[in-house]
Amino acid sequence: MDTSWITLPNDHRDYINGCREFIELAKESLVDGKTKCPCKSCKLRYYFTLGEIEGHILFKGFYQKYTDWFWHGKRDVLDHLHGESREEPLVGRDNMKGLLDAVYRTTIPNHSKDLDDHNTFVGSVEIEKEAEFDDVSMGFSSSGESDNEFEHAYDATTDDLNNKQDNRYKRLFEAANEELYEGCQSFSKLSFLLHLYHIKCMFHWSIESFNKLLELLLQAFPQVKEFPSSFYEGDKEECNVCHTSRWKKVIGEKGKNLAKKGEGAKVMRYFPLIPRLERIYASPKTAEDMRWHHKDRVKDGKLRHPANALAWEQFDSRYPLFASDPRSVRLALASDGFNPYRLMNTTYSTWPLLWSGVDAFDAFEGEKFKLRAALHSTINDFPAYAMLSGWSTAGYDACPRCTHSTNSGRFGGKICYVGHRNWLAPDHHYRSEANLFDGTIASWCAPKSISGSMS
Repeated sequence: MDTSWITLPNDHRDYINGCREFIELAKESLVDGKTKCPCKSCKLRYYFTLGEIEGHILFKGFYQKYTDWFWHGKRDVLDHLHGESREEPLVGRDNMKGLLDAVYRTTIPNHSKDLDDHNTFVGSVEIEKEAEFDDVSMGFSSSGESDNEFEHAYDATTDDLNNKQDNRYKRLFEAANEELYEGCQSFSKLSFLLHLYHIKCMFHWSIESFNKLLELLLQAFPQVKEFPSSFYEGDKEECNVCHTSRWKKVIGEKGKNLAKKGEGAKVMRYFPLIPRLERIYASPKTAEDMRWHHKDRVKDGKLRHPANALAWEQFDSRYPLFASDPRSVRLALASDGFNPYRLMNTTYSTWPLLWSGVDAFDAFEGEKFKLRAALHSTINDFPAYAMLSGWSTAGYDACPRCTHSTNSGRFGGKICYVGHRNWLAPDHHYRSEANLFDGTIASWCAPKSISGSMS
């Protein structure tokens, strides 16, 4: 079907006729009477009835990047990708299809190419491997397979990535189509589990309390089949891929290697940042919100947000490539003494390599982009500052601003830091009033701040 009319003015006869033809075609994509709206304002992010969509595209215009009409009528493409017929509405009252489409959003750069072309890019690059909900959703998997937590999309080919996304989508789509129990019209297995998980998050339930609830539900409703029995489905003793024990090995009697249960062979020391940022941009709503500082913030000279501060502006002027894309992420780090620099006795580092960027998918614009991030500011107490800056905050040179010019001395067996009057104006009367302070006249200037440069 010709789509050239979408670039015409709204009042053009061909544009109006094209809108009517599109509405007829879009009837095939209805789920519970609604489908994605392709107007310039909604950009496929929201679901409306056909009557509402017709008004949107007639008066607001058609989203001109949407030329393949992938979500409206091309059932053969969807069936080829997912092996499922999606004409039937999903079970339950919740829009599970919309949720799955937002997370596993698929774009086809050129629909004239074969679907197996390496330029085909699926969704949000990859859902975070150790997401808590994914552990629970494994209860829907007949094979019980799960991903290695350290395996990531960057190390895989595009085909591998597509296959993994496709398999995840299929498993969750099946759960979204399956009744919670025979005759249940309110919830599918997937939607009910999501509601449970939502309540757990809102009220800060512990995993132990959540497990007890699942046990009670399974006892009360035995007709619910193949439902996870715990938050982390099953206590696995080994990797399901390589069958290596999850426990650290110790040397037992007669030199045998024994697994010491309770002490993990590997411990994840931090939350994987990259998949979490990718997930933010996999949702059209949150992807749009991430542009707020660039598009919607008030710019009246007042400090309402870190983006109004000089540090933000100076960073932009120093790194124009990073600042040119409003999707680049500025991070604030709140720390209470964790160790990022491999100091002391630890052997891990928590810094992700995001400065050069990783491939991600922007669901708001419907395109791939280079996701970059930088540490903008830190919030911490003084001991934690020592960990982050690498400058010891103890001893005679404890001040990270004054460094080796720190004015300090020992009084009563403790190191004290004096000389605060050095920062006053040269003619301030406190400088000469020695009897009110430590008996000295403050005749020195404030130490020059270090630049941070290695040169």
